[in-house]
Amino acid sequence: MEQTIQLLSDKANVTSGEQISVTAQYNVANPGDIPPNTLTQLFFSIHFDSSKLRLDDFTSFPNSLLTNPPEVVDDTQDTDTDPLTDKIIIWTYIDTTGNNQWPGADVDLPLELSTLNFTTLGDFSDTAINATIIQTSPGFTGEGDSLSLTLPPPTLPSLSINDVSLEEGDEGNTAFEFTVTLSEVSNEDVTVNFATADGTAVAGEDYTAITDETVTIAAGQTTAPITVQVTGDTVEEPDETFIVNLTNATNATIADREGTGTILNDDDIAPVLDTPINRFQNSNVPGTYLFAGEEESVSITADFPEFLEEGRAFNVADEPADDLILLNRFRNSNVSGAYLFATEEESVSIQENFSEFILEGPAFYVYEAGAGIGEEVIRFQNSNLSGSYLFAGEDEAQSIRANFPEFIEEGVAFEAVL
Repeated sequence: MEQTIQLLSDKANVTSGEQISVTAQYNVANPGDIPPNTLTQLFFSIHFDSSKLRLDDFTSFPNSLLTNPPEVVDDTQDTDTDPLTDKIIIWTYIDTTGNNQWPGADVDLPLELSTLNFTTLGDFSDTAINATIIQTSPGFTGEGDSLSLTLPPPTLPSLSINDVSLEEGDEGNTAFEFTVTLSEVSNEDVTVNFATADGTAVAGEDYTAITDETVTIAAGQTTAPITVQVTGDTVEEPDETFIVNLTNATNATIADREGTGTILNDDDIAPVLDTPINRFQNSNVPGTYLFAGEEESVSITADFPEFLEEGRAFNVADEPADDLILLNRFRNSNVSGAYLFATEEESVSIQENFSEFILEGPAFYVYEAGAGIGEEVIRFQNSNLSGSYLFAGEDEAQSIRANFPEFIEEGVAFEAVL
C-alpha cells in the first residue's frame, strides 16, 4: 500500500519574472483495499532552488493533525537527492487523537495539501521542484514527485518568398529576381531548399528549370535572392507563369512557400480565331462550294440536302479586332451554289464590274494575305464553272494542283487558322 504526493502546475514552460502556481496533491493507491483506521500520519517536503524561484506564498491543508507549522528552511538533508535545490518546506501530519484517521474520515481523495506560488528569477533557464515523503503511516510506502520547469521552446522566424512579374524580352535571358525574406533577424544562418515548377510556362522553353538548390540567409541578415532565367522570344502568346517552391528550412519555418513568376508577354498578341467555318459541296453542281459557320451549317444540313458537308475548312473570327480584315460573301446568281469571299477593296470592284455576284453581307474576319500571322488560304476558280471558287490550305492546295487542273490558282486570299 502506498501514499503518494503528486505535483501539479498551471504551466510547464516559463520565462524569467513569470509567476507559477504549484499544487501538492495527496492520494493513496487503491484506497478501497486499505483496512480501516490504518492511516495515521504523513511527513512530506517540497524542495526548490531559490536562485531560480522565489516562493511568494503557500497554503496548507487546514487540519488539526498538522503538528508543526511549515516554514522555509535550508535543505541540508538533501532527501530529494537533487544538489541544485537549496530550500525545503516540511509538513508533518499526525493523528494524535487515537482515532487513527488521517487525513480524516470525511475527507475525499485525492486531496490538495498545499498550493505554492513562485516567481521565476534572473536569467531563468530551467529548474525542478521536488516532493518527497519523509515518513508514512505504518505499513505503507511513500512515493514523491518531481516537476520540471523549462523555458518555452524558441519561436523560430518564418520565411516567405515574393511574386515577380516581368516582360520576357525578345531574345536572350531575363533574370527574374525573387527575394526570400526572414520575418526577423536570426543569430544563426537560415537555409532553405528551392526548386521551380511549371505553371502555364514550360521549363526548357520559357525558362530555365532549377531542380534542387539551397539559398542561405546569413546570421544577422533578413533576405537572400533567388534568380530564375526566363527565355526571351518574339512569339505572340498570353502571359505565362512558373512557380518557385521553398522546402526543408533550417532554423526557420516557412510561412509562404510559393513564389509565382509571371512572364508578361511583350509581343503583339494576335486576335483569337476560334470560329469554325465548314465547307459544303453542291452535289447538284459538282465543283461548287459553300462555306458557312456553325449556326448556318445546321440550317444547310436540315434544309438543303444537296449540300454535302465536307468538314471544317478553317477557323476565323466573328468579331472585328486589330490586324483583322473583313471578308464579304457573294453568291453567283449564274451558277447555283457558287459563292465567293472577297475583301472590302475587292468587293467594290465586284459590285462595279460583276453584276451576277450578289452581295449577301459580311461573312467573317481573318488576317489579310501576307500578314505572316495565320496560315495561308489559297483561292482557286473552277474553269469549268466560271465564277465558282474553292478556298483551301496549302496541304490541300498541293493535291488540287496535282489532280484537278480545272481549278485555276488565283493566289493567297487571306490567312486563317487551319
